[in-house]
Amino acid sequence: MSDLRRLQRKLIPVNIIVAIISLVAAISIIFAPLITVNVGDIAEDIAGVFTQEESAGDEENSSGSTDYVGMILDTVGDMKLSFTTLNIAKFAFSKNPLDNLTESVAGIIKDVEDDLVGNVAVVMIPKLIESIDDLDVDTDKIDVKKVLNKFDNVLNADGDEQVDQAIEALVDEIQRQAVSKDGEPLIPDDIKGDIQDKIREFYDDTKEALGDEDMTLESFICVTISKMLNGKSESSPDASAVASYAEAEDGESSESNSGKIYTNYRDLINGMLGISDSTENTDGVLDGLSGMIDMLMLVPKIFAIVMFFFAGIWFIQFLFAFFHMFSKNKRFLMWYTKLWGLTPCLIFGILPLLAGWIIPMIVPEAAAYLGILGAFSTMTWISGGCYLLLWIISIFWAFPIKRKIRKLLKSGATYND
Repeated sequence: MSDLRRLQRKLIPVNIIVAIISLVAAISIIFAPLITVNVGDIAEDIAGVFTQEESAGDEENSSGSTDYVGMILDTVGDMKLSFTTLNIAKFAFSKNPLDNLTESVAGIIKDVEDDLVGNVAVVMIPKLIESIDDLDVDTDKIDVKKVLNKFDNVLNADGDEQVDQAIEALVDEIQRQAVSKDGEPLIPDDIKGDIQDKIREFYDDTKEALGDEDMTLESFICVTISKMLNGKSESSPDASAVASYAEAEDGESSESNSGKIYTNYRDLINGMLGISDSTENTDGVLDGLSGMIDMLMLVPKIFAIVMFFFAGIWFIQFLFAFFHMFSKNKRFLMWYTKLWGLTPCLIFGILPLLAGWIIPMIVPEAAAYLGILGAFSTMTWISGGCYLLLWIISIFWAFPIKRKIRKLLKSGATYND
């Protein structure tokens, strides 16, 4: 066997490994999260600022706001949102991007609906009773699972008697969990009946809206919110405010919307945005903004194209490394991957890391705001690791072999020797 053939055979393992890491990098750029947002961390930072402002302001009203903040934190505490090149592209190039966005938001709500119901039941429902509007619940002690089990019994009850019994058991559970930070019960026995009546009102409204359909957690939430948006829940302190706001936004009476009751998250979100079922933005807050929306959609479209370009660079590297294994000349070029391959990791990983380290040294006041960067993470470190491996393989393994091959070719050696 000639020296050239022997050296070319030594490149086969190089080709295999480069093909593998190139394919891994390409797949990671498309399917792995470019950005993962820890919503709980962001909510906690915002809540901290909000609580400080409340404590410095009107102490009389701060306790109620603190309850709402605590409820939100408990609901979204473990929520993480991830964005990949693929789902951004699906959103950007879909025929109806708003509908795609609505589906995504509905999915997010579906993921947190258990926590939402548990916290709302303990914190919000008692607040609807005027006599205890200063309820200061320790949201950290709420056992969502126990509340949800009682709530499921209400949804699955058969007949008025069972419904009333299930609601009574639910209110008992709410009373047990509605305690202050010192463990003091906050709901007296004499207003438990009012809370039962309020829950029964929500239940009856949902039953009426659903007709023969089975009641679910989703339909219960959507119908209740729909009633409040329409200003039909007379005892809700927020209902009239919501209705007045909608009226001011539309410049007309909310009467035209008062009959719209939604039973699923998708329709509820569309209704709140004013998007019709026909996916045309008619008679809603987005009416007349289609041109602006098309312009805004250029951003995710361009972003998706650019990210597919970077993934394509790695995929081309994979093809060259793979197919050169079966050719006489097993050498292949890497310059384009070395030039562009690090970019995704640079944008989403390295630059934010450097920003969080350098900017506070230059502007110390910015440190408090840059702390939010800790809520963001990325999986583009995978392609960054592949990029580093590519350079190591190129310098310490492939290059010495290629240099010997070039030297032999310059001396006139052939594969037939």
